[in-house]
Parts: sequence; structure tokens; C-alpha cells
Amino acid sequence: QSQSQPPQSQPQSIWERFLLPNAENIVEQGLVMKRKGLFSKKRYLILTDLPRLLYIDADKMVPKGEVPWTETTKAELKGVRHFDVKTPNRTYHFEDLSGNPKKWVDAINRLAKKS
Repeated sequence: QSQSQPPQSQPQSIWERFLLPNAENIVEQGLVMKRKGLFSKKRYLILTDLPRLLYIDADKMVPKGEVPWTETTKAELKGVRHFDVKTPNRTYHFEDLSGNPKKWVDAINRLAKKS
């Protein structure tokens, strides 16, 4: 199975390489600070229509993790720049670096209702 693709099917976005091929599309994306404990790290967050919520080290272009999606996954606005994503076993804390966390909360909760 070759990794090379013909030119017409090259990814439209540098982030599409992290998606499952022919299985999902990007719904929301952007730079965030992901906080765990006392430490925050800059990550590129991608929400797909599968739904999946994955975060990538934007400097090294390597996937760092994925928020597990369950029927109870939901997002909550936590201020002008912050939002949380709650799963049964953990709450993920994010700061939207573009200053619009509501777009994430709305998109995540919209997909959560469908799944």
C-alpha cells in the first residue's frame, strides 16, 4: 500500500494527513493551549464529522492525542477564551488562541447530539 497519491488528490489542508482517509472531514480547527495540571502546551485542535477531536503538536506536526468520544461527551464555555470538553473519565481544558471558544463549544455539542 503506497503512501504516494496522484497530484489531484493531494490534501487541501496540511492537517488532512491526520484524518482517516475518505472517512471524515474537518468541521472546526485552530490553535489552542491545552492545559493538563499546571502546564499548558500549544496544540492544533481538529474536530471532525466522524466525530473525532484530535490534537496535534503544530511545530513538530505529530499527533499528540485524541479526546475519547462517547455519548456523554460535551463542551462547556469557561470564559472569554476558555472551554472544557467533558468525557466520562476526564475533563480536557482548552484556551482558544483566536479568542472564540464558543465556536468550539457549539460545534462539539452539535456533533454530540448527532452521535
